[in-house]
Amino acid sequence: MSLLLVVAGIALGLVVVGLLSLRFPQGRPDWPLDGTSTLYLGLSVLTLVFLLVAMYLVTRTWTWPPLLVSLALLSGVVVALVSLSALFLPRGLPRA
Repeated sequence: MSLLLVVAGIALGLVVVGLLSLRFPQGRPDWPLDGTSTLYLGLSVLTLVFLLVAMYLVTRTWTWPPLLVSLALLSGVVVALVSLSALFLPRGLPRA
């Protein structure tokens, strides 16, 4: 039931953002990204949410041995860290 609420919340958020984009197509003047970069940012966040929901569903429905559970959690942490680094450092680490 809680997973359904999460998915419904994400869908409702997308509908609200879509309606706001129809009402204000020019965007905010203080937003530093153009439309393409904003779309890529939104798709990156949706991909992260999709991966987290998929990993939750897999670990909820199957019975895993303890080693595989820890590897699944580790992979989730790695995916989250890589996603955060891609969001905050899109061009990689700055060179000295």
